[in-house]
Amino acid sequence: MAGYLWKFMRMRPSGFPTIRLALLAALYSQAPVFRRIIDAGDLRTLTGIFSLEASPYWTDHFLVDRKSSKKTKRLGMQSIHTILINAAIPMIFLYGEVMNRPDLCARALDFLEEMPPEDNAVVRKWRSIGVKAFNSLETQGLIQLKSSMCDRKACLECNIGHHILQQQL
Repeated sequence: MAGYLWKFMRMRPSGFPTIRLALLAALYSQAPVFRRIIDAGDLRTLTGIFSLEASPYWTDHFLVDRKSSKKTKRLGMQSIHTILINAAIPMIFLYGEVMNRPDLCARALDFLEEMPPEDNAVVRKWRSIGVKAFNSLETQGLIQLKSSMCDRKACLECNIGHHILQQQL
């Protein structure tokens, strides 16, 4: 890949693409990753799969061939939660559907219920109008509701939107 395609601006060094690739390599070195994710019986085990550390080379590098101060490069809990919510757990759910394994679908939903609520612009907006989410399953529902109803301006088709509009009258 040509060097000019790499994006490093407005990014903390721990988020550099070089570090992310090193962490991805650490994940792939734990073969078989897919099977470990599908077989994870509890959230702690699933989280542990992504509790990665980049190879020792990256301890004193952020960029290839450029030394930096020593710091172990690993995924933080927020990054792990983002990966679980947006990649690993949906993959478990989809695999359960495709393979006709309702137990996996239920486990995926249980994982989302066990995880704390996300904190992003969409969830904060919901919170500002009095809708509080208690776990990641609920925040994912609110994000979906925003994209399927609010973004289409379908307030009258939505119970929450209808209720908010009635309060303003």
